[in-house]
Amino acid sequence: MAIEGGVGLILPTIPLRSSTDLKEFNVENKDAYFAYDQWFDMDHLKAGLAQACPRMKILHPDSLKTGQADRVVVKNDWELDVGKAPGYHAFTSHFWVGNPFSKYFDTELARLQREESHGMGEGISVIKIMAVFLLFRITDDPTGSDLELWNELGLLIRFLERPRTIVHNLMHQMVRPYYGVHFRVENDTIWGSLESQLALDLDALDDAWAMYGKRDGLGTNKPPVYVACGDEHQMSKFIEGGKARGWTVTHKWDLARQIPNPETVKMIDELAFDFQGAVDMGMMMQSHFFIGISGSAFSNTVAHARDVTGRYRGSSLREKIDDAGARSYLVHDGVASSYPCCL
Repeated sequence: MAIEGGVGLILPTIPLRSSTDLKEFNVENKDAYFAYDQWFDMDHLKAGLAQACPRMKILHPDSLKTGQADRVVVKNDWELDVGKAPGYHAFTSHFWVGNPFSKYFDTELARLQREESHGMGEGISVIKIMAVFLLFRITDDPTGSDLELWNELGLLIRFLERPRTIVHNLMHQMVRPYYGVHFRVENDTIWGSLESQLALDLDALDDAWAMYGKRDGLGTNKPPVYVACGDEHQMSKFIEGGKARGWTVTHKWDLARQIPNPETVKMIDELAFDFQGAVDMGMMMQSHFFIGISGSAFSNTVAHARDVTGRYRGSSLREKIDDAGARSYLVHDGVASSYPCCL
């Protein structure tokens, strides 16, 4: 939004969901909000934006707080509700090249300056905008520039050192190559039953091995499977089901316990659920073949990132598809049909 609007950026604060009740996203809980640098590598973002957008000013939200030695004076404190944009419907993609955000922003900025400005005093104007889910239809641009921008921003958003260190440690323990599976069966799941998802995942593993095992020169032994899931108890059922079909299955806690230094287990356990997902994402990205579920934002994000285009181009289990090495397959569950164009 800041890039399209041609304005500066105050780094966002992001709510951390409950690690016990995953349906509680804490949107209304101010104490659960953490600044960008508590989620991601702020210096990495600022360095990249400094190269691409050298005139963009970037502020940490703490710099606006009263009492800070380097406090930035705020002249206007505005809010822009994209939910009131003409024709907007909740959880439906809205902005695209035929209805660009920049046009809407320029109109609203002119209105705010005209109707709510506090005059000619010194200070910046802060415009708070809710980051509405699935707001941009980023693939509906024939030039590809929207997708290019989205992909570049994705490269600027880097996780903090701790989850990256855990991935580094787990990769030293993981036998390679391996297949990765996102098993979405935590307590907030709205998808099919565990049994249904397990059967579909195991079928997909068998199909991937049949299609790519010999082609990729993996020998005669099936590669190990790393399962991404936030519920260790549920993963035991995948381990049992996989064993019955000749698959050796592991996960982050299992691997961490095999590392001579027990510190890695402690590091995982100390992470909130959302940050444990960062560990699993790192492991899914480096798997030889990835299997996810189409209704999961996590699965779609991984499938997008594994493809050189930045978009999941379809199942790598289709005979007539050139996946350029993405090696990904999302089990279709009929949910979240807008994810491919908007996530």
